[in-house]
Formats: sequence, structure tokens, C-alpha cells
Amino acid sequence: MATKRHAELASFRYIPAWRRPISLSEDFNNVLLVAFAPQLLDFHDYTFGPRKSIARGTSIAFYTMAEIDVYFGIVIYNCLMGRTSTGPSYLSDNPRKCERDDFLLPTLKQNSYCPSYPMNYPISGSLLSERLSAQPILMLDADVTGMAITRVAEEFTVLVITTDEGEFAKVSIFDLTLLCLHEYSNPTCHYSESSMIS
Repeated sequence: MATKRHAELASFRYIPAWRRPISLSEDFNNVLLVAFAPQLLDFHDYTFGPRKSIARGTSIAFYTMAEIDVYFGIVIYNCLMGRTSTGPSYLSDNPRKCERDDFLLPTLKQNSYCPSYPMNYPISGSLLSERLSAQPILMLDADVTGMAITRVAEEFTVLVITTDEGEFAKVSIFDLTLLCLHEYSNPTCHYSESSMIS
């Protein structure tokens, strides 16, 4: 898993020269596991009817801590260079163009960026190249309510999932190419990078 993600990140052309090279020793084995699901903006305003069904399902993706670190650095760097805007609008009433900050740029390059009173605040990615995305490793037709993940051995990870229907499932992940869903006594395996399991 780590080798593939490292290769993708190392070849990403928007990483500033001072942040290269990206070594495999960086944190590619610790991950942030995220479940994405459709959600109504306001349940009280929802109109129920024969053609209005509530969308269900969950996509599960992960991001390595190394990827998150690099992308945060890209977003901050672009703002400190004056290339982007502050924001997003739901955090700031008045998004504005970032001002170039030659005082803070060196601290970012030394990996010690943590200002007390920055002139550009809040910093938010506004360029398409600043968006960290990942293909889902698993897509379920149920709403996931809980997840736990542990690395059992090199290239072998176990993900435990609970759903809003009271189901409990274990997913064995082998190098992102083989996913095995163990529900009760009926294991199902899928060979692909993005698996749809229903």
C-alpha cells in the first residue's frame, strides 16, 4: 500500500521543489480512514414521496499521513506566495486574496510553520491541484456507523465495520487489489482497486 501511494505522490507535479524528494520513510503506513455518505442538508425540509428515496450507502477511502502533510504544505505554500485566497466562505465572512508573506515562507520550508498571528487566515485550498482525493477502497450499500482498522502484517490490513442496520463485518485488505468482506460465515473477495460490495 505504502509503495503505491509513495509513487503517486512522488510524481505529483505540483509539489514545490523545496519539498522534494518525498522519501518512502515518511509516514505512508499510518492512515486516516474516512467514510463518505450522502446526507440531507436539512431532514425537516425533505419532502417524502414515491420518487423521493433517501440515498443510502457509504464509500470508504483512506489517506496516508504523508499525503496529508504534503497537501497541507502545498495549500499553505500557495497562500504564502500570494497565489490563492483565504477562506472558505463558511469560515470567513470576507474571503480575500492571500498576501505574499516572505517572513513565514522560510518557517514552512523548515517544517515549523505554526504562526501566532498570521496575516493570511484562514488558509484554505482554492486550486484544483490542492485537493487531496483518493479512490474508495470499498463501497457499501449500507450506512456505516463505526470503523476500526489495524495493520496485521506488511501489505495486510483488517477493517471492521458496523452499520446502522446492526450488521458487523470484517474486511481484509491485501495491497489494495484484493478485498475480502467477511459477513457472518460468507466471505466475498473482490479483485480491484475500487470495490463495490453490496
